[in-house]
Amino acid sequence: NVRRIQDEIADSLNLKFTRNIKAGKEVMVKSAVQAIPSYIMSIYTIPSTTIAEIERMFNAFWWGGGTNNKGIRWLAWDRLTCPKEKGGLGFKDLQAFNMAMVAKQG
Repeated sequence: NVRRIQDEIADSLNLKFTRNIKAGKEVMVKSAVQAIPSYIMSIYTIPSTTIAEIERMFNAFWWGGGTNNKGIRWLAWDRLTCPKEKGGLGFKDLQAFNMAMVAKQG
């Protein structure tokens, strides 16, 4: 189940048309890609290693255009998850999001 999420995210990030967009990367990561694991994360606690791998894919896409790109990372992922008013881009902190969604279930 968790591996399927990683595969779906990788497929979304590796589409040819998404590699060439510049201005739409933030929208792509926030709306389409970060929405993929939401349902599973609301039910199950995802292992931190899996979350780290998903965040690595987001980071690679953000800085390079694809999940296999080894471009320079100018900011760490934890910095990109900060709110915009604090210098980040407001991406979801998936670990905190997962914990909040599972806790919400009771």
